[in-house]
Amino acid sequence: MKNKKSGILTFEELLRLSRDEAAEIGSLGAWNMARLKQLVYEGARNNPAPPSAPPSCFISYRWESPGHKAWVLRLAQDLRNRGYDVFLDQDLQKESDNRIPVPELISHMVRCNRFLFVLTEGYLRRIEADERGAISDGWVWDEYQAAMELYEMKRILSFICIRRSGSLPDWIREDQVWDFRSDEDYTSQLEQAFPKRNANIIGIPADGSFKVVGPVERIAVQEAGHRLELSEPFDRFLIEHL
Repeated sequence: MKNKKSGILTFEELLRLSRDEAAEIGSLGAWNMARLKQLVYEGARNNPAPPSAPPSCFISYRWESPGHKAWVLRLAQDLRNRGYDVFLDQDLQKESDNRIPVPELISHMVRCNRFLFVLTEGYLRRIEADERGAISDGWVWDEYQAAMELYEMKRILSFICIRRSGSLPDWIREDQVWDFRSDEDYTSQLEQAFPKRNANIIGIPADGSFKVVGPVERIAVQEAGHRLELSEPFDRFLIEHL
């Protein structure tokens, strides 16, 4: 075992320690943060920045109950049907109850340009310190901290709060919040918060001219593109996301 360190440690010094060594000197929280930052920067370095369009969403939420998980799954599918690309952990964990490794979590998040968090009392307890200054560790904390790092790096372009229950903390801006507490208002809120996404399909023949089809809903792009391909010879196709 290495000698115990004293004083203030830099992230680089922390990361030279093993997890057990960091815990032994009472620096496990700082070690976890340093490791998370390291993974975020590695993920950003190894993946191109996501384009601003089409909208690609990482959904962060707490596994509070089967009903809540089902509600989030419905939201994710509704967003896909409206032309949004969505990352949801339930899609990756259909055959396993084990936690997604943090590096895999980061690898998906760095490909998203929006961070959606479903706010509940339980979610808030995982990202805010309590009266003792303690924070409950877990998936939600990892996700939120990683998203903040990517936001600072301008990889994630916006935070969107899906308010499902509970009060709003002072640090959440009102223009970030969409109120989904009432199931009766679900459809109207979905229409306002996430309008359907469209795209143009541009066919370019050998002579350099072009033919535009659209706008069409993003979920219909493949079908419309196939029809355009059959209409006449084209050298290539472009998709313009609106």
